Amino acid sequence: LGNCQPIPVKMMRRALPWMTSGLRRQTRTLTTIPMDDGWRNTGDNQLCDETLRKIVSSDVYNAFHTANRGGEEMSKPQKNELAKAVVGWAQERGANTFAHLFFPVRGAVGSAYAGLKYNSFVNIDFGAKDWRLPLAPVVGELSGNELFFSETDGSSFPSGGLRATQEAAAYMAWDRTSPPYVRNGTLFLPSSFVTWAGAAEDEKTPLLRSQAAVSQQGVRLLKHLGYETEAVVANVGLEQEFFLVDRDLYLKRPDLVATGRTLIGAAPNRGQEFDNNYFAEPNWRCQRFFNDLRESLWAVGITAVVAHNEVAPAQHEWSPIFSLVNIATDQNVIAMRIMEEIANKHGLACLTHEKPFNNLNGNGKHNNWGLNMANGQNLYVPGKNDKDQRMFIANVACVARAVQKHGDLFRIGIATPSNDHRLGGQEAPPAIMSVYLGKALTEHCHNAANGGSLTGYTAANSDPINPGNPAVPPVPRAAEDRNRTAPFPWCGNRFEFRAVGGSQNCSWPLTMLQAAVADAMGELSDAIEGGKSVDDAIRGLLKEGLKAVFAGDCYSAEWQSAAVNERGLLNLKNTVEALPHLTADKNKQIFSKLGIFEPYEVDARQELMYENYSKSLLCEARTQLNMVNTGIIPALNRDLKDYNPALVGNRAAVYKTVADTAAALQAAYDGAHNVGGSLADEANYCASTLKNAMAESRAAVDAAEGLCAAENWPFPTYNELLYNHQSDWGEENF
Repeated sequence: LGNCQPIPVKMMRRALPWMTSGLRRQTRTLTTIPMDDGWRNTGDNQLCDETLRKIVSSDVYNAFHTANRGGEEMSKPQKNELAKAVVGWAQERGANTFAHLFFPVRGAVGSAYAGLKYNSFVNIDFGAKDWRLPLAPVVGELSGNELFFSETDGSSFPSGGLRATQEAAAYMAWDRTSPPYVRNGTLFLPSSFVTWAGAAEDEKTPLLRSQAAVSQQGVRLLKHLGYETEAVVANVGLEQEFFLVDRDLYLKRPDLVATGRTLIGAAPNRGQEFDNNYFAEPNWRCQRFFNDLRESLWAVGITAVVAHNEVAPAQHEWSPIFSLVNIATDQNVIAMRIMEEIANKHGLACLTHEKPFNNLNGNGKHNNWGLNMANGQNLYVPGKNDKDQRMFIANVACVARAVQKHGDLFRIGIATPSNDHRLGGQEAPPAIMSVYLGKALTEHCHNAANGGSLTGYTAANSDPINPGNPAVPPVPRAAEDRNRTAPFPWCGNRFEFRAVGGSQNCSWPLTMLQAAVADAMGELSDAIEGGKSVDDAIRGLLKEGLKAVFAGDCYSAEWQSAAVNERGLLNLKNTVEALPHLTADKNKQIFSKLGIFEPYEVDARQELMYENYSKSLLCEARTQLNMVNTGIIPALNRDLKDYNPALVGNRAAVYKTVADTAAALQAAYDGAHNVGGSLADEANYCASTLKNAMAESRAAVDAAEGLCAAENWPFPTYNELLYNHQSDWGEENF
């Protein structure tokens, strides 16, 4: 969506054309829609390719794109001209500082937060005659080198052993395919973050490496299938779920502030059992939030197009049009920050944690992922001729094989302590990774794997849906039905990674996904280059991959048993079960072969994930103990004194259980610091002993909440958090 451009309505139905730079905007003008003031500002604060072409010379513009394609540097004069033009553009939009926005590997709480340091557009004119004098001229400018990279002290970021204690240098380098933008007086440049030795210390760098691997292996495979393409590009659309609650109430909940989720809390009087919130009209306070959010996102080039209420009370979702994976992940992290700002403006708090409220649906972030050739042809659309259908089935085989062979990587991509609360809970896919292709495509693939034709797939039912009355026209029908229980379903032109957590930076799960798919593409090419016919090679890969294909209910106990016992799929039920697989020989080999991670980088990631898991649970346990000991137990003591002995009932026994389970939790918490052994040992202790003690303490507190007088209860309840803001219409609406 370009500034003052007609909206390319059908772009959301087509794959993105390949772009030599992520800054380029390509549009197919089909329908012109009048724009109001909000639309006129769309992308005004994002430096798109169209704008770049206008503000620099043709030589610099061409040199920029040539450098992006080959990974080279521009010349110093070219970089300086580019920097001068970018600064001028940013200053016209009120910027007086710039920052290289990077995405460090952080702990579980706030894991998607970006890092930055502000630098002003101020320098000394070193070309001036008397620049050494105290009154040397000060100018507002930015050199070419300063535009492209910056150095900082990275020693306090967790590194997993990538750096020794005395080693501190870290570098931010602009990802030239991710558009800069201006917000709140700062020019932001999305960047990679690496150590002095070149190791990735962030989420973006491995993602970019995995994009290169997919492109390399995709081009190689497509050549065997009769296609010549300069590149294969990955794109993704991210659906962001979240809760909005009253900010004043949020600040009175130490657990929400410290951990992002409620560690205690009895069920509300009305939960989600009536589906009252699902696709209902948002309340006025939330509508004002959405209106401001859309305009703020549009201004920096984020194409927010869909917003609606989700299943749980106070739960919502928004999503943009898909874009290149590195741009989409950058923009999602940026958007999460903007969501917090806008929520605060409206007296709300935005919760993206995977499970803010017990026994209510949590937050996911569905990744709608696909691949395209340089000419825009989608690898996951069935096609209308034999050549395209063979190419489609070959790439479906690669996806199925990727999930079957590397289900551990898919699971590790979504392995966080917060997502463990959500997976398999009748709201999100189970921990067993599988692929859904639809009934007709699954049957076609089985026939093809057993010697049948690779071509000839037709949709299960392509006839329009007849609503049964003349007032409503026929409804177009998708090729296959949806499957909400599958971790990785095919959606007609893309695959949807449904198990990703709401608070995650999606770079990590997408890196795992793309590594697995690139490896499967390479395996198919190896078979062809080894002498197999193209069709036989596809059938062989498809036969293996079909072990991970399932068209039924992935929640069912029957499937989970068959998946493990009959198909040999992994059931890694929680993070600590998944993490040992990250450093398996097969995984280190493919990461190294594909140029995504060196073996020592894989070891470092595993160490970080173990450490983050333990730190997260210890933080939760410490917070829960503080709330129980300083808030709940004193309140229960006051409450017990208020009752006539004839009316006290079983309160004394219930309240004593709160104290007893708190003491047990304290012992489990203290024991975590004396586990000894490895980081894995500590994480396993936290996943079992500590987590169980927290659950028992919570059960006791929640039972006591149902007996304690409301005026004595020290923290806002679920009823208040989920519903108080729902009835606030605001004076401006009357």
